[in-house]
Amino acid sequence: MGTKHGQNAKTSGMADIKDLIQDFIDENGLNKESELEKIKVNWESAAGDFAPGTSVYKFDKKKVFVYAANSVVMSELTYRKKEIIRKLNLKVGKDAVKDIVCRLQR
Repeated sequence: MGTKHGQNAKTSGMADIKDLIQDFIDENGLNKESELEKIKVNWESAAGDFAPGTSVYKFDKKKVFVYAANSVVMSELTYRKKEIIRKLNLKVGKDAVKDIVCRLQR
């Protein structure tokens, strides 16, 4: 019975270390690539009708960087920014996005 208890403590300790490492990665923005992929996957449903005129190209410091096909799309994204941020955060499952930066695509 002592061996079994030792295994449970070891397994529990490993789970604690795994959680600590994941917390460190999340808090320091080290998983940007996976968050960028989640944002790209959910961008179309969050941006709605204007998604086809856009392209997400970067995610850094809680900002999503988006190219807009023209000034009309850029203006609409700026107008709906808060709504899109809210939808993205719901889909990603955490408060990952704080801002959207739009640039005209060249």
